[in-house]
Amino acid sequence: MGKGAVNGNSDLYLGTAALSSGDYVHFASDHADLIITVGHDTVEKPPFIMHASGPEVVHVDFNPADIDQIYFPHVEVVGDIADSMTRIAAALEEYLNSPAPFTILLIEAAKLDGRLKFFKLLSEKALVVDLSIGTESAAALAEQMAKDLGAKIDREAAILLADILNNEPARIRIELEKLASYTLGHASITSADVEALVVAARRNTVWQFADMLASRQRDAALHFLDNLLREGEQPATIVGALAFRYRKLIEARALSPNTNPFQLKQLLGIYREGEAEAALRNAHRVSKKDLLAGLIALAEADSQLKSSNPNPRAFMEFLVARLTSASSAA
Repeated sequence: MGKGAVNGNSDLYLGTAALSSGDYVHFASDHADLIITVGHDTVEKPPFIMHASGPEVVHVDFNPADIDQIYFPHVEVVGDIADSMTRIAAALEEYLNSPAPFTILLIEAAKLDGRLKFFKLLSEKALVVDLSIGTESAAALAEQMAKDLGAKIDREAAILLADILNNEPARIRIELEKLASYTLGHASITSADVEALVVAARRNTVWQFADMLASRQRDAALHFLDNLLREGEQPATIVGALAFRYRKLIEARALSPNTNPFQLKQLLGIYREGEAEAALRNAHRVSKKDLLAGLIALAEADSQLKSSNPNPRAFMEFLVARLTSASSAA
């Protein structure tokens, strides 16, 4: 089993494939262009079933692949696995130093970790382009995607879906496919459907948590944290959502309390009804110094989660205590 080879707190970790179908790993496999299997043995339950029209597969292992109807890799790299992966990285670096003429190598990633050698390699040898769209454009894209799937999504629901998925088209598409099946026979996909089905919708619940922390309501925050952890929220997800909320509070802190609601939504990039106004009200109840100190504490917590494997509850309770202390910088 390869579990543990990748840090479970990494943004690139999707978990292990379940015995059932339709989980996140299966969705990712279905939408991949290329799958690299490292140390995969077909005697185990296969994380994906290959088919002729599916993604290409590269097999990296000590032994050649056992070819059958469900696993027939297009390329095999046989030998010491660690050495093979090092050589693959070296081959990529060599290619980038002298790329083949009249060819284009396109590498797409939702996020790149700047601490990795791969990121540094791409930064030095390739053109790295950050593509992003705003919530309104992402919502319009969601409406068109729903139409392509034979469904309809309400405008408010489209804005909510885009907002909670950070305007990422690939994730919006995946969630819309599930929503289209979930609401089959209904007139349209509503905000209630999004909140019921899309797990990431709980980020908005975490925003309430952020407001409690910023206003130093320690007892309420600890109780809220307990509920979040019992519901299955992961520390990394909570910290990420809190950091996003703190950044928005800092942005709102710089605005006039009398900012026009329409203009406020545009400036903060928050389009859910009442959210931008709530951010503005709460921001002016907390000093900028405390908000900045809180953001620093969250950045440090994020780094610790990615570099170690602390006890989730103890770690988060300590973070709550720090954020609600008399001085968040302490």
